[in-house]
Amino acid sequence: MAAAAGGIVIGDLRLRESLHALSCISRSSPSEFLPSCSHLCLGRSRGSCSWRERSGTRAFVTVQLRETGNFSEGLLEGITQGLYSDKDNLGNGHTERSAHSSDGDGKGVPSLDIPFPSCDRSMSSYIQAIGTLQEKRLISNVADTLTIRSQVDNSLNVEERPAIKVGGRLSKRNIYTTRQQHRIVDSGKLNGYGRDQKTIKKDRYVSDSARDPKQKTLNLIKALDGFPNNSTDHLLENSELQFSSRECAFILNSLQSQDRALEAFQWMRETGKTRGNVYAYNIMFKILGARHEWSKIDDFLGGKMQEDECEPDQYTFNTLIMSASKANYVDYATITFQLMLQTGVLPSILTYSMMLLLYQRHRKVAEAESVFSHMLNSGVQAVVAYSVMIALYNREGLFEKSEQIVTEMRRNNVTPDRDNWLKQLNTYGQQGKIEEAERIMDTVEESGMSLGLVGYNSMITAYGKACLYDKAARLVEKMREEDLVPDSITYSCMIGACGRVGKLKEALSWFAEMKRLEIKPASSNFNTLISLYGKAKDVEGIVRVITEMKKYGCKPDWQTLDAAVRAYDRAGLIKDVTEILNLLRDAGWVEETGSYGTLLHVYLKCNLPKEALRIFLAMRKAGMAPKEYMCRSLICTFRDAEMFDGAKSVFKEMQVAGVTPSLESSCTMIYVYGMNGDVKEAEGLFHSLRSSVKRLDIFAYNVMINVYMRCDMPEGAIKVYKLMEEDHLLPDAYTYHSMLRMCQKCNLPAQAEEIYWRLRNSDVELDEVMCNCVLNTCAKFLPLEEMHKLFQEMIDVGYVPYNITFNVMIDLYGKAGMPERAHKALKLAQQFGSADKISFSTLVHAYAKKQDFPNMEAALWEMQNAGYGSSLEAYNSILDAYGKAGQMEKVSDVLARMENSGMRMDLASYNILINTYGKNYMIAEMETLFRTMQEEGVVPDRWTYNTIIRTYGFADYPDRAVYWFKAMQDAGISPDRVTYMILVSTFERAGNIDEAARWCLRMSQAGYTR
Repeated sequence: MAAAAGGIVIGDLRLRESLHALSCISRSSPSEFLPSCSHLCLGRSRGSCSWRERSGTRAFVTVQLRETGNFSEGLLEGITQGLYSDKDNLGNGHTERSAHSSDGDGKGVPSLDIPFPSCDRSMSSYIQAIGTLQEKRLISNVADTLTIRSQVDNSLNVEERPAIKVGGRLSKRNIYTTRQQHRIVDSGKLNGYGRDQKTIKKDRYVSDSARDPKQKTLNLIKALDGFPNNSTDHLLENSELQFSSRECAFILNSLQSQDRALEAFQWMRETGKTRGNVYAYNIMFKILGARHEWSKIDDFLGGKMQEDECEPDQYTFNTLIMSASKANYVDYATITFQLMLQTGVLPSILTYSMMLLLYQRHRKVAEAESVFSHMLNSGVQAVVAYSVMIALYNREGLFEKSEQIVTEMRRNNVTPDRDNWLKQLNTYGQQGKIEEAERIMDTVEESGMSLGLVGYNSMITAYGKACLYDKAARLVEKMREEDLVPDSITYSCMIGACGRVGKLKEALSWFAEMKRLEIKPASSNFNTLISLYGKAKDVEGIVRVITEMKKYGCKPDWQTLDAAVRAYDRAGLIKDVTEILNLLRDAGWVEETGSYGTLLHVYLKCNLPKEALRIFLAMRKAGMAPKEYMCRSLICTFRDAEMFDGAKSVFKEMQVAGVTPSLESSCTMIYVYGMNGDVKEAEGLFHSLRSSVKRLDIFAYNVMINVYMRCDMPEGAIKVYKLMEEDHLLPDAYTYHSMLRMCQKCNLPAQAEEIYWRLRNSDVELDEVMCNCVLNTCAKFLPLEEMHKLFQEMIDVGYVPYNITFNVMIDLYGKAGMPERAHKALKLAQQFGSADKISFSTLVHAYAKKQDFPNMEAALWEMQNAGYGSSLEAYNSILDAYGKAGQMEKVSDVLARMENSGMRMDLASYNILINTYGKNYMIAEMETLFRTMQEEGVVPDRWTYNTIIRTYGFADYPDRAVYWFKAMQDAGISPDRVTYMILVSTFERAGNIDEAARWCLRMSQAGYTR
């Protein structure tokens, strides 16, 4: 009998062989008995068996146990244990059989009276046949049971009575010929196996020695089952049984109470009955495994079996593996299998099958591959093992490995059965490989096997994945022609096929047929409809589908969420997806691990960084390792939202989860540290990257330079810039851009000039961006002619200068005393549409500095005529020009124009007027203007006080100069070198050398030199 647990096929099992094995087991010695599910007739293998099949008694039983788990395992275990424990009671222990068949030698062999119709090949009929065997071998006498129980009760309750022999011998055989036995005999007559009256009469007075031991054993079992637990030792001690290995095993296996069996086994161990009795240990392992008492099993295996001179056999390990499989204890089954190999016990097909099925159930691919490889190396070939590996690979999406298993089958000449063919069909169907799937379908049909519902569903899946909707629909019609009723999987496959080809109308038709046949739709059906409505950009249809899900009580899952989000994204309504989230929650959807990725995508798309961080932390709490790209997106989102702590948390969790950050993620974190002011963290991460990568990308150097520039640390930026040279990296445009901006910000003319000339001599193209950058940052560091040349080249090439570039050039020409070039630059800026109020103000300032009053006024008028009005900067330039020229009337006129324009003077305006009044020795007006300045809320600066002090110094009022010096200090403004020099010059001019020397000493004490 070839058998295995769940998913194993007992193919073409001949009942006559099984019954023959049962009848011949009793004739084999205990050492020849094989405790497994594959019992063989040893007499036949040696050529000494006289049994022959009787005409008309052949029955074939084909049982397909397809991955049904505990049922199939329990059935096979029951068959195995029954055959194992009662082998001596099967066949020759039934005296009621009288119909014998004779072979050529004239030796009679009893035939078994088994109600097994030849037309019934179902599992139930097979179980019924085995049940009949068990009933016949366990016939008991009710009267005898009552007598025994009464005797034992008396022995337990009355101390003065002698011990009762539970298995006491009875003198007359006819006492045990009960009505039940007569009914069995009569049943045998009805079935053609009747016996004559002489035989019955002879059997009633059989020898007591042939019947007594078995009856004693049965009586003892009934007594043990019927009395309290504390009577176990008493009953066993007062029994007349010899407690052979077979008797011990039979007793342990027949007891109804596991606790009673454990007590009996403990007594047997203490009295030495289990010495050399591996069968008893195997039964105890089965009981302990059912109770999940693994530590006790380890204790027995570790030393107690060796103490009783027992070595675990194949059945021992199979029992333990089966118990662990039932308990879903994968680790224990694995350890047991390894121990089996270490002890040199060869695994059977049943062993390999149970291990592979357990790994398949728990999706342990690597462990299953190891067991399967060991099976192949040991030379064992079982089609069920190939089927399990194909199914496991298919479930994990490893279709290439599934095809390798199919190839291995062909190479080893393993003939597939129907289950294996269907799994191969599923392999190619899941990949949409139509040619291979159709070839297997044709092979199955040609061999006379039916595809069945599973096979048709696999083919429909294949056609659906290949976008062959018409073929899938024709296959459904073919199913109906063969009287196969489509099930929920069939309809799901058809709706899925519609989804792949975008047939919304047909999908709704199949869905309506499901509802008409009262087949409850699955969540995948609703998900497909949501996706189809999304392709049609029908948001209302999506809402209807979700509402119907709630109506059918179908709980939305993470795939529903993903389908809805994709549909909204396809329709361009991703910002409104939060509404559908509320609708899904109302339908029963809850956040789960499978939905975290989709929710994270939604919240990032909707710019909800706080919600995204919440989902990310929930992922980590659930033990999920996030994808690297997902973490990078989160870090970038937190960077843009200036949520620096969130970015740090994500980066830290990445490292804890063992996710290696990419270069982009690490560089983004360097930038985040820089924006947050954590320069040390940025430096540490940068140097860690530089040491871990053989050749670091220039992007990291640029980010670090940017960090130093933001934190006003030019030394660090220059150091990184030189590190690039050490690492033989050529700066790119971004590097030059960052370094030039840093030189401008930190006023580093020498470094700026060096970088500029290196840029000019490099291969970096001076594009529009770079030209604007150079002109904006290096204008005050480089010669005017070089800047003019670059500006002209830029115009000639066709680049458009930025607005700030034009303003810089206008200012540069104005400060160089070339207002005409400045005016041309302004005209060019107007042509490009880049001129603004600052451009005109800068031109006014250029003419004012040149004291070209007509052009200055013309530029102001041109600015007003261009629609920019008047600017305070332009008027300040005009005030300064007229003040320096001493044209006080013009100054008054400009002030009136400013007042008429509604302009209020700023600090620059007051400083210009104070300077003008001071140079013209208009001291009273200067002091009045200072008080007005304070009244207007304009706070004087150091330049204001220095101008007033200088005015009093030139006017020979040293005491007033000292007064304003103290006022300057009282205002919280620290004097500078210019302040002290003005006071020293004031006292020297007044001829007070000693006071001048004292002010000179104060200046040196303040850290200034003359």
